[in-house]
Amino acid sequence: MATMPAARLPKMGGRLLARIGLVLGLAALLIQFSITIPESMETGRGFFASLVFYFSFFTILTNIYVVLVYVAYLRGKPEFFTRPPVRACAATSIALVMIVYATMLAGLYAPRGWFLTADILLHYICPPVFVLWWAIFAADGTVKLRDLAPWLTYPLLYFLLICVRWIIVDEMPYPFIDPGNGGWAHVGKGVLTMSIFFFLISLMFIVADRAIARLRR
Repeated sequence: MATMPAARLPKMGGRLLARIGLVLGLAALLIQFSITIPESMETGRGFFASLVFYFSFFTILTNIYVVLVYVAYLRGKPEFFTRPPVRACAATSIALVMIVYATMLAGLYAPRGWFLTADILLHYICPPVFVLWWAIFAADGTVKLRDLAPWLTYPLLYFLLICVRWIIVDEMPYPFIDPGNGGWAHVGKGVLTMSIFFFLISLMFIVADRAIARLRR
């Protein structure tokens, strides 16, 4: 009986887990979209404002980021989202989503029904699936410390955009960066804290990338 070459097994496993992660990610995003937009419009926002509201959450943007990495990997063609630093940044960002939500935000909400389903998928299932996929199939030891600078532009640009949105509509997606909870000093403290946290998690993933590469060799 013919046997499959051992070299193909990791590739097949990576594609299988990527497909699972992609399906979970798309399902989570679509569920959240389908319930957020109608509820947002019921509060008085228009459709466009509700779209902006949906995309104002770091959780949503980062899960989209992860989906794009999966898609690029499954396409099998070199592109922006197949670059090792881009993948590692996605792993760092989605890990941040899970950790911050579990430690700082979960107690502030009590979602039910489909909101609970989307909440669990976005914060507790999709993040570890992607980190697991990255650790087993994507980490290759090529990520460098110099990659930290472009990584940090992602959360900092996000904070800048939602601050601009707050100036326009007087609304922040997260309480720890809401000027209404303590002014702009509160926002600055929140941004600095999250930036430091992101930086430390990034260092952990860089170390993990190198350690995993050594184990493979």
